[in-house]
Amino acid sequence: AAGDLDGAKRFAEKSERMNPTNAAQALLKSLDDLIEFRPGTKWAKAVERILEASDHYAVLGLTPEAVSADPSAPKQKYKRLALEVHPDKNKAGGAEAAFKKLNEAHET
Repeated sequence: AAGDLDGAKRFAEKSERMNPTNAAQALLKSLDDLIEFRPGTKWAKAVERILEASDHYAVLGLTPEAVSADPSAPKQKYKRLALEVHPDKNKAGGAEAAFKKLNEAHET
């Protein structure tokens, strides 16, 4: 069936076992990335949450009151979220835009 990534991975693994090649290994790596970052995964949800945030506080998952109570909270949240949505780590669609929005929120 179209979009059956798990089935495609099983087929590619079988092919790689029968005839190990660099191309087969590269295909398996690509399939692993597609499976790990497909919609609904924690990586895709992190990107989606940031892109849908209405203001800088929401991007960081904080409230103005929380920032007043702990001025170091934005920096801590930024560091954690930056690791989650950095485009080099997160291959989900929109990760680059989410990372830019996160940087903008942190700089404000």
